[in-house]
Amino acid sequence: MRNRAPAGKNAAETAPEKTVERVGDLIIAQPARGYRYGLDPFLLAAFVRPRLRENVVDLGTGCGVIALLLARRWKTLKVWGVELQPELFHLAEENIRRNGLERRCSVIHGDARDTADLLPAVRFRRVVANPPFRPAAAGRVCPEPQRALARQEIAFSLDDLAGTAASLLDHGGILDFIHLPERLPEIFRALGERRLEPKRLRLVHSFGRSAPELALISARKGGRPGLSTEPPLIVFRRKGEYTPEVKAAFRTSISS
Repeated sequence: MRNRAPAGKNAAETAPEKTVERVGDLIIAQPARGYRYGLDPFLLAAFVRPRLRENVVDLGTGCGVIALLLARRWKTLKVWGVELQPELFHLAEENIRRNGLERRCSVIHGDARDTADLLPAVRFRRVVANPPFRPAAAGRVCPEPQRALARQEIAFSLDDLAGTAASLLDHGGILDFIHLPERLPEIFRALGERRLEPKRLRLVHSFGRSAPELALISARKGGRPGLSTEPPLIVFRRKGEYTPEVKAAFRTSISS
């Protein structure tokens, strides 16, 4: 579902290098070619359950969609995005400015594996990530570098995700991310090796009778065993029509 554009996006302006679109009351610039966000970041942001005044890190923020959504919806959060690719990093900076979120949202240019050295010395209670889904050796590498880095574990693996999150989080902190159901055994093993206990799992299906295509996962650092499997998330009521829950994922209103 990574390549499906969310419903309700109306082009506000276009340029050869980028497009600028409005989603709810957010304005989001992204590359005209290369990696373009899909539905995944909206599903993940809707899955996150932050507490008041949390410090949050978005690993591999891209053009900043998840960071923007979290900062817009919860006005007490402070969110840092980390992005390796220069073009996406500059677009994330631009998006933060466009949406007036500079006080609570910022982006750092660097390797997510070095995040502990790049971020300010504050206590982090939550890490979020929409990481590459496929191992580097899985199939042909996409010839377009932005898409290749976003889709395959060339620069950031599942083990990197677990290790980086564990190094950043306080005891009891939360890692929220989206991945593939077929890799759940690997995911749970990588989390367990870093004392990140899976606590919530929600599978995402295109239609009610289809097999799951995505998995939303929440793990707690140092948590006790016990996994809550939540009701499935169905994306489409019928072809081309999102379910009410998915439509709600595009909302960007600020909560109290």
